[in-house]
Amino acid sequence: MATQTEQARYEHAIEHLNRAIELKVDFVAAYIRRGNFHRNMDKFDLAIEDYNTAIRLTGSPAEAYYNRGVAYGMKGEVDKAIDDFTQAIQYEPDYAEAYYQRGNAYFIKDEFDLAIEDCDKVVQLNPDAADAYLVRGNAYSSKDEVDRAIADYSKAIRLKPDFADAYVVRGNAYGSKGELDLAIADYTQALELKPNYVDAYIVRSHIHVLKRDFDAAIADCEKMIELRPNAADPYVTRATAYSLKNDFDAAITDCEIAIEHNPSAADAYLILGMAFSSKGEIDSALVNYTKAIKLHPNYLNAYYERGSAYSSRGEFDKAITDYTKVIRLNPHHIGCYFDRGIAYSEKGDFDKAVTDYTTVLKLRPDHIPAYVNRGNIYGTKGESDLAIADYTMAMQLNPLLEISYYNRGNVYDFEKQIGVKLPDDIAAMLMQQEEKTRTQSVKENLLGPSSEVDRRSFEEIAEMRAQQARSNPNPIHI
Repeated sequence: MATQTEQARYEHAIEHLNRAIELKVDFVAAYIRRGNFHRNMDKFDLAIEDYNTAIRLTGSPAEAYYNRGVAYGMKGEVDKAIDDFTQAIQYEPDYAEAYYQRGNAYFIKDEFDLAIEDCDKVVQLNPDAADAYLVRGNAYSSKDEVDRAIADYSKAIRLKPDFADAYVVRGNAYGSKGELDLAIADYTQALELKPNYVDAYIVRSHIHVLKRDFDAAIADCEKMIELRPNAADPYVTRATAYSLKNDFDAAITDCEIAIEHNPSAADAYLILGMAFSSKGEIDSALVNYTKAIKLHPNYLNAYYERGSAYSSRGEFDKAITDYTKVIRLNPHHIGCYFDRGIAYSEKGDFDKAVTDYTTVLKLRPDHIPAYVNRGNIYGTKGESDLAIADYTMAMQLNPLLEISYYNRGNVYDFEKQIGVKLPDDIAAMLMQQEEKTRTQSVKENLLGPSSEVDRRSFEEIAEMRAQQARSNPNPIHI
């Protein structure tokens, strides 16, 4: 949007152009120039009228088509913009700017191969076109060709060292590769070039959370709040950082502020629920998970956390329903199969529990807790050979396994229960915990979730939000 000073300058220029057109009604260049000023003032319809007149009056309308295409693009009428850029290219086949703008428009439409093709033409015509390398890099990034994207962003930066946007998108690409230090370096450089670049603070704050540099993340969020006091996102990110610092009260306060700013912020309700759950306030957690789901009906993380909260209260049917919802949407969600297996075990539905643990092991063959829990169930069912095989596999995966971590009883009660003398190595493994006997039922001795949210859940949300922040790089200059 033009500043007041710019607006005044544009209006003054338009007055002169009006007089020029009055003197010469077929003055094509004046119509185009006036259209450009109208476009800069966001008066797109007036701009398009001027370009229409210029197109009618001239036999070489490439420039008018090009400028009208830019106006259509700024109005959000991308297909019309593409048509006009194509017309401009037909009249002027080496029109580099038209190829660039059409490539950018194709990127907006997710037609990445066409965007790349047009940008290839631009750099062929003008090897120093930094913006074209940026847009082509964005297209490569969207096609998951990250190394090619980084190469293009780096070329753009070499051509234009003060190109803050290029540093941000290259940082995004590094972040997607897990090269977090390089990502932070790029975001920091962008902020040196453009100190109030909010988008750079957003993505850098997420990377700080992933690196567990929570104080740095909080500092970035505070800067964002200063720049955009009514935005919800920085409060949600800061709440995530506070949660990972175990400051759940501060996290709750930030989520509540975020919701005041944006009542549709599903992430805020989710983090709020997780913070309440970590404080043991399961009723409040459930209320907020349910609100997140109402806002985002396929919100996997919210269903998963709500399922865990129901499970912690012994409401296993509700937990199973939520875990099953997640599995339908993501058949490879290992955590849901495992936790649903625990819920089935708690209900005494051991066959279904075994099926879920077996699925976990198909998806992740080194999942020790699944072997232990399945072994427990086999032992309870009297299938001692299968139980011993699972315990043996668990020990092979981790010879230093402390079975007390899995909260099981001592070997003597276990042998009595299953009626089998265990091999010495398995017996030794089980004897690591003497203080808890096998007089408890198998469902109390499963490795399972507690009512407190695992910090990995917060980290998973942080990674999800980081991916969202760095995905779909913004097109430029249309």
